[in-house]
Amino acid sequence: DDDDDGDGDLSSDDGAEAEQGVTRRVRVEVTYDTFEEVFWPLIVGKTKPSAQHRSFDKLRAMATAKDLKEKVRKCAMKPSIVFTEVVSYIKGSSDALDSEGGRLSREAYLALGKKAAPTFAKEEADGGGGRAQVYDYFLRYEAWLAACGAYDVMDACFHIYSALRKRGGYDGPRIDEVYVDEVQDFVQAELRLFMEVCHDRNSLFFTGDTCQTIARGVGFRFEELTCMFYQVAEAQRKELEARGVAPNQVPKSQLICVPEVSKLSVNYRTHNGILGAASELVAMLLQLFPHSVDALQRDRGHFEGPKPTLLTDTTADDLSILLCGSDPNNSQIEFGAHQVVLVRSQASKKRLPVELESALVLTIFEAKGLEFDDVFIFDFFADSPADEKTWRVVTSILLQQQEASMQSEVHGEKQAIAKTAPRAEAFDKQKHSLLCEELKMLYTAITRARVKVVIYDQDKSKRAPVFHYLLTRRLAQVFDSSQSSSGLVARSTQEEWRRRGKNLFENKLYTHAVFCFVKGNDERRTLLALAYSLYVEARNADASASSGALGSSSDKLLRAALCFASLGQHTHAISCLRRAGEYELAADAYGKLGQQARRARMLELAAAKEAGRGKHLGLLRLCASAWEGTGNLLKSMAVRASHPELRREAAEMLERADDESFLRACLPKLEDAKMYDEALQICDRLQLAERAKGFARQSA
Repeated sequence: DDDDDGDGDLSSDDGAEAEQGVTRRVRVEVTYDTFEEVFWPLIVGKTKPSAQHRSFDKLRAMATAKDLKEKVRKCAMKPSIVFTEVVSYIKGSSDALDSEGGRLSREAYLALGKKAAPTFAKEEADGGGGRAQVYDYFLRYEAWLAACGAYDVMDACFHIYSALRKRGGYDGPRIDEVYVDEVQDFVQAELRLFMEVCHDRNSLFFTGDTCQTIARGVGFRFEELTCMFYQVAEAQRKELEARGVAPNQVPKSQLICVPEVSKLSVNYRTHNGILGAASELVAMLLQLFPHSVDALQRDRGHFEGPKPTLLTDTTADDLSILLCGSDPNNSQIEFGAHQVVLVRSQASKKRLPVELESALVLTIFEAKGLEFDDVFIFDFFADSPADEKTWRVVTSILLQQQEASMQSEVHGEKQAIAKTAPRAEAFDKQKHSLLCEELKMLYTAITRARVKVVIYDQDKSKRAPVFHYLLTRRLAQVFDSSQSSSGLVARSTQEEWRRRGKNLFENKLYTHAVFCFVKGNDERRTLLALAYSLYVEARNADASASSGALGSSSDKLLRAALCFASLGQHTHAISCLRRAGEYELAADAYGKLGQQARRARMLELAAAKEAGRGKHLGLLRLCASAWEGTGNLLKSMAVRASHPELRREAAEMLERADDESFLRACLPKLEDAKMYDEALQICDRLQLAERAKGFARQSA
């Protein structure tokens, strides 16, 4: 009756060890966090990679050196800017896919127009400024990737694209149409892959909001997407022309057309009270970073509603009154399933006031694509990577607006606010480049709400410019504890919590789904979400390549396996056991399911893992018997022939066998095991004189 048995984030084949052997080196995928934490200090510090740097633990330790930290602090270039330039343009553009090695040359990157890569102006590129420096950083980054065997998502993308080209195109199950939501989280190269695998190259549907481009490393606009289609269409036209093929001779499904862009301006989720503040953030983006978002009409809602509330006094009493109201009998803080606290990072969750600990707490990244009635934004500015001076640019925008409207004085409430206006900072595109990401992040947070938004921030200096701007423009209201009779918190039923849990589970936010299912008193779904949560945590630990993390990942996988097994999801349980390297337990589980061939393979891996230890021989015997039980006598014999103490058993199998094809198939296995006498006996029985001579020579 639900999605309880859905695959979630787990594949039944995940953890397949490959028959080549048990030990495999984990290659690290570089995310933005890894780039900033590990690679950026090494890049800025100009540390040169070598063969001794293949251990990721060593790289992490190197990156924490005091001298490198100081160089990072003094570096004018921000890691987020460099990562975006690399992922979105140097390696992630459509042109990069068609370039040697899947990356733009220095010349091609420097020649990009301002609209194509808007972070740096063309003159900066020509003058050897920003872009030239970025490309130097990129080369150092690539050198480190090669040294430690790591890769990023664009390397994977180019690998897939190259494989498709070598095979003459996509030849998998036919895909007639592709629909992509949250398209702003993709770079051109990834979107190009959708075009490559879709049977009808014009049956692609993309939807998204460029103001919500908060995925690290992604710079997206619909204008760039249409440009990509135009370039690919032009390349196709020239190719057809060179072959002497007219466009009308090509099936319409294969002829690439530039898609139309439909602009939607009616917001069905949020009311005008919230949209007023959100639209103002978009206006700031268009003024400061005109090529970072698509220019659209202002969003409008179907009804009015309360403006965002700013909590200017951050005392515990004021917070309690905001949440529970002024009634002293209503002092228990219990958030509902339609309310959320948004924070900047996982670390921010640990610093929450006790009054907010009972709420569902998500990072802004986790909340993207979700919606709630009430959104409580905690310490957005306090935890912002942008400094106070960067935020002061917002005040300079306000002053420019006032000058433009010839309002030298303001009246009433505005006049009082103007006297306490924070100092303005003149805008410098490169120095204040982080503001683009920050405004998009704040826009995304605010627009998660359907009814109410509350912004609570403990850094008075960093919050001041935006608070002042919103209040001066009458786009927000200050919380007044003396006039608050009813609180913000609203309790939910267990059914509402269960629905929220399913929503979060479907979005692969398993840890938060556990929280909701517990509130909803749903034991089965709690256990299921916990199993997936443990699995994902273990997988992420594997990806980090830290020795400590790898140890804890095995424990998490075992716990996940127990959860899956208790739910009767044995395939998932076995997948966890295999990934944890618990092959003997996986073999037992396969045996109970009656899957003897898989049981035999697991026993073989378990034996390899125990090589040189006491259990090794016993596991090999079990493995040989398991293969014999499946009717695969050849594998059974080969397992026995692989160990000196079991070769007598292998010889006895051969003596009992009378199937000629089986005996012939055994000869190479016997040769590998150097069981020449047994091979000679088979040759005599089958009258294989020439083969017998060869074995006789080897035996001698």
